[in-house]
Amino acid sequence: MATFEKYLSAAYPIVWVSTPEPERVQRELFKIANQLQPGKTHYRWDILTGLAPLVLTENTLRGYELGKAESCPNPIQAVTKSSDRDGGVTFLWNAHKYLHMPECIQAFQNSVNKLKESTGCLVILAPDEDKLPPELRRTIVTLELPLPNKHEMDVLLERVLTGLDGQERQDGSLIVINNLKYDRESVLDALLGLTESEAEDAVVLSFIETQNMSPTVIAREKGQALLKQAKIELSTFTETFDTLGGLDNVKDFALSTARSPMSHGIILLGVSGGGKSHFAKALANELGIPCVTMDFGRMLGGLVGQSESNIREALKAIDAMGRVIVFGDEMEKGLAGIGSSGNLDSGVKAGVGGTWLKWL
Repeated sequence: MATFEKYLSAAYPIVWVSTPEPERVQRELFKIANQLQPGKTHYRWDILTGLAPLVLTENTLRGYELGKAESCPNPIQAVTKSSDRDGGVTFLWNAHKYLHMPECIQAFQNSVNKLKESTGCLVILAPDEDKLPPELRRTIVTLELPLPNKHEMDVLLERVLTGLDGQERQDGSLIVINNLKYDRESVLDALLGLTESEAEDAVVLSFIETQNMSPTVIAREKGQALLKQAKIELSTFTETFDTLGGLDNVKDFALSTARSPMSHGIILLGVSGGGKSHFAKALANELGIPCVTMDFGRMLGGLVGQSESNIREALKAIDAMGRVIVFGDEMEKGLAGIGSSGNLDSGVKAGVGGTWLKWL
């Protein structure tokens, strides 16, 4: 968010924000826009609502309401009207769907000088900056905002629980949140890696199922979300070091490495049946942290750029989860042929493998 503040202060005309949470990002950037440009009117555009002003209010959680919208059936008109105003920020939802149109590309190009003069800004809220056409890559600056951190999840958890407090159950009794007994740190750890909306749903579902905050229920929902969005699996294993005979030196080395702030990971090499997979599963239980299984075969997609996008989304989700064991099983098979990738698959595997190694 601090980077956007600098861009807006420097009068950058167009900012592309890569995010799966347009509502959360718009709420936070709207606060910044009001602080830096007091008295200016800021707008939101989408294909159904049109161009609507964002009106400050203290009566809603998001801090604003939509004013009366004017008809604006495509982003070309939204960009043109926004560039003709005296400053302010316009948030464009799903405008990337139109960027293949020459008219839309030209509208953005024509707006640059006017926006600079008026200190206005267009903010494109979209899931992936790979959709940016080559004509605009040197014109639009891109931002990639992370998923909510632990502090933000703590605020969200408090907000949701406060909303539940005092509500009436189906049997007529009232929900009393103060009586709940749960491990807040475990709940927050389970929420990391989810979007704000997903976290809210998981918290409410946990309460409905258990009448309490259950890290197990939240972790289950997170596992489904990660598999759907980031192509990684949040795995639950029963193996421990007690179920794995021998390998005492490897166990001691792995535990000391995992607890070191300077370590990056461990590669286990050996013949099939030597206990490598069993060891990786047991290590997560010994450390008491989640285990994410990364299947490189699942990362590969059929569309141009899809494989590279999948690996980036997976790594972003892993980074957001904090302390976690990443279990990459049979990686050599998933990345087989990486040396000749340029001749076999236009460099897809080389790109996926390079992104993985760079992250490590």
